Amino acid sequence: MPGFRIVIKGFFLLAAVLVALVGLINAFDEDLKPEIESFAQYEKISVPDDQNAYFYQMGMAASKGADPMQLGQKIIARAFELDVQRGLATEPILFTAEHEVLGKNKIEVTGNLYSLCQPRKTPCLDAYEKSRSKIRNLINDNRLLFQRSKKLRTFPHYSERKGTDLDFPLPGYSIVVQQLTLADAALLANSGKLFNALVVLEEEAHFWRIVSRESHTIIGKILGLIYFDNVASLAAQIDSRYALTVDQKNKVDNILSPLTPAELSLSRSIRYEYFWNADLIRNTLNQMWLKSGEQENYNAGLFTRLLQATVYQENATINDIYDRFLLIEKVSRYSAPEFLAHLKTDAVKVEHDLTEVGFHYIYNPFGKTINSIAGNHIGMMAYIARAHNTDAKIRLLSVKRQLRKNKIRSSGTKRFLDNLPSKLRNPYTNEPPTWNQKKGIIYYKVVNNKRELLESDPLSGTVSINL
Repeated sequence: MPGFRIVIKGFFLLAAVLVALVGLINAFDEDLKPEIESFAQYEKISVPDDQNAYFYQMGMAASKGADPMQLGQKIIARAFELDVQRGLATEPILFTAEHEVLGKNKIEVTGNLYSLCQPRKTPCLDAYEKSRSKIRNLINDNRLLFQRSKKLRTFPHYSERKGTDLDFPLPGYSIVVQQLTLADAALLANSGKLFNALVVLEEEAHFWRIVSRESHTIIGKILGLIYFDNVASLAAQIDSRYALTVDQKNKVDNILSPLTPAELSLSRSIRYEYFWNADLIRNTLNQMWLKSGEQENYNAGLFTRLLQATVYQENATINDIYDRFLLIEKVSRYSAPEFLAHLKTDAVKVEHDLTEVGFHYIYNPFGKTINSIAGNHIGMMAYIARAHNTDAKIRLLSVKRQLRKNKIRSSGTKRFLDNLPSKLRNPYTNEPPTWNQKKGIIYYKVVNNKRELLESDPLSGTVSINL
């Protein structure tokens, strides 16, 4: 069947030509864009180690009598050593570093702290009171961590030390122990020790403001805002429930003071994330093309090198991820109304343009694929929305206090809300809160931070509180 053979030969010839064409297209890498260097110079915060809560936090699980700060520094130092030594990961750095430094005497959290009430989601004073015995037992069972969380709140700075791996240490024990801190403060308030309770909450709010202001990473920034929201919500619940003295009201005023631009902005964290991703590409990612074994014995074969050159160009990948993060960083500096407008008009198109697979994927296909994951545009929008939504929540809590302070009755609530100043209105729309008299709540419509809802109506989420 000569005709069939000709077709087969033609097919293989065409395939060879296409492979050669792809190889030719990928034969050259791009030059790095000159503006990348300045973009990667994110605002670094110089923090003396002995004033950095991050190190103390990383060592909070040290055994009784040990120094959490000293051991936290050792964990991070050992993690950096592992990051340099190990090449491709076989197990998380943090677990290895902690195990080596803390050993078998590492403190473990006892009991289900996650089952406790979360003030940012629901009123908690009564729920805490019903669980008073359980809370006291949890505090006793986790006494050392609980005491160390008090020390953690006294540090003036928070600055992560992060390497080039995805599993490098992130905020840990203070997140779990905060549940006990809030529960303890609520029980103090319910027992009439209002000033003591508000002192604890003021210290806790101050700490999480520091985290949201100084954290290098997006996850650190968002965690700072989430846990600050928890503290602010509980303080507002105490203010609403009890008749406070002037000094006690001043404590609540301090806790609920408006979030600053530095506490809300993700610009510096996004620049750092770009720096970290570019560093990951330059260092760790290249090892994916190398054979397994000890790092000093890695030896890529000719076929592997040719395959790499055909599908991956380092500079082109870094240029591409720079373009993605540059746009995300620009959006992070938008005001809330500008951010909403971007979601309504540009975000979906941008995401489509960045992720659409077409002929442009012939050049550097592997680099474009990993960048579509690392520089996910709408995924990043959810983090920016979280910051604006937290601002909206704090405004709403302040509105409730104003209603109570001015002794506004039900019949006058709408009129009062309609006359609120701009600083207390919805940050996205400048509209007053919506009042649902039947449910007894006021709320703002805010950006829903669930990706799947952005394509229909970005302003489909809510933040609400009970009056």
